[in-house]
Amino acid sequence: LIYEKSISPLENELHFYEFGNDRLTPSEIKSKPQILLLGQYSTGKTTFIKHFIGQDIPSFKIAMEPSTKNFHVIMSGKDERTVQGSVLSQITEFPFSGLEKFGSAFLDQFEATLCRAEILEGLTFIDT
Repeated sequence: LIYEKSISPLENELHFYEFGNDRLTPSEIKSKPQILLLGQYSTGKTTFIKHFIGQDIPSFKIAMEPSTKNFHVIMSGKDERTVQGSVLSQITEFPFSGLEKFGSAFLDQFEATLCRAEILEGLTFIDT
């Protein structure tokens, strides 16, 4: 991997981790690109994701007033299911273990929907 051969040695040489940054976990290094959608409520973020993945996801709520209080990850999975943030941060094959440092108040507002969509085999969305 490029990270292990080129970037990690440079980080060690420059003492990158002495400035308060955590070392990346293997799951973070190997994770798919993540697309974070930010914006005011009712501007089409969730609708965009639904259109992009080509399916409706029951856990998505679309409303005219503020309706999204969570960070909602949409990622590839064999079976469609929702995983709460506190559980998601404990599953080592997912790149979210570093979020534990933000505490249970944040993890309670963080969740993921795993679903089968071809586009999600190469990337992950985070809806706000």
